[in-house]
Formats: sequence, C-alpha cells, structure tokens
Amino acid sequence: MIRTVTALAAASAGLLLAACSSFSVDSDYDPQASFEGLRTYAWREPVEAAGDPLTLKLVRDAADAELQARGFVPAGSGPDFTIGQLIVVRQKVDVQYMDDYWGYSYRYGGPRWSSTYVTTYDEGSIVLDIAGGATGEPMWRGSATGIVDSTATPEERQQRIREAVREVLLLFPPKK
Repeated sequence: MIRTVTALAAASAGLLLAACSSFSVDSDYDPQASFEGLRTYAWREPVEAAGDPLTLKLVRDAADAELQARGFVPAGSGPDFTIGQLIVVRQKVDVQYMDDYWGYSYRYGGPRWSSTYVTTYDEGSIVLDIAGGATGEPMWRGSATGIVDSTATPEERQQRIREAVREVLLLFPPKK
C-alpha cells in the first residue's frame, strides 16, 4: 500500500523555515579575502527569480537589523562590501518502508504486511552573498535551510526568517 501526503507549495506565499523544525546553517569564504575594517555595506539588487518580493523584503529587513546591531552602517555610495540575496525553494521527497517486523526483513514464513510512506514537502533556503565593495569579488556566502511551513501566520514567518538570518550572520565575518 502506498500513502502519499503532499505539502502545499509555499514559494509564492513566502519562504518560512518551519517553526517546529530546526534549520541548518552553513557558510564559506575566500581565505584570501580581508575582512578587516569592513564597516559600511550596500545591497545588490536580487535576481528577479530569487523569491517573492515580500520574502526578499523580510530577509533584507532582518539582515539590516542584525548588521546594524553589530555596528555595520548602510552606505549610500562606496560601501566596504555589498550584499546579495537568493531565496530557493525545492520540492523534496521522503520515502519510508515498513514491514510487519518494524522495518526488519521478512522472516520465518507467514503473512507479510508492508507499507511504503511517501511524503513530499518543500525545503527552502535563504542565501546571503557578500562581495568586496570596490572589487565586487565574492568574499563570503552564508545560508540557512529548512522546511517551508505554508500554514504559518505572517508574524510566525517573519520571526522565523529573523532567526534564520541572525544565525547565518553570526558566521560573518568569519573567524580565521
């Protein structure tokens, strides 16, 4: 018997890393880049297909608040670094097989019960890219990835995005 549970797509409603589950955070950087003396920043325009406008705004507002709380200052021109953002939503599939021996193989003859459970869900990522202000060369990339919750309220979505962005930016600048 196959049972299928399908999560509602939430890409157009905005990204939310599910409040009931954790998200994974990762970063990478150019070891040759100098992070000393970075103080001012500016935003690069997002790629048009990078996510819906509301989610892009929530991510940007959360990053602005986090950066400014840590002493970074928005610059009108000539920033020390620029920030780009990308929102990615992918559909994932989880398949679990269970038989009458609680997941163990069939033994000793007799009837065999088995079930296959197929679950689809959306996984979303918030990606922040930092480049040198004068050179435009990539310096650092951070991301948070988790399950998208299409049933969350706007307040819950905003809070979860703030948490994800804060966790990502705790890794910037990198500690060499």
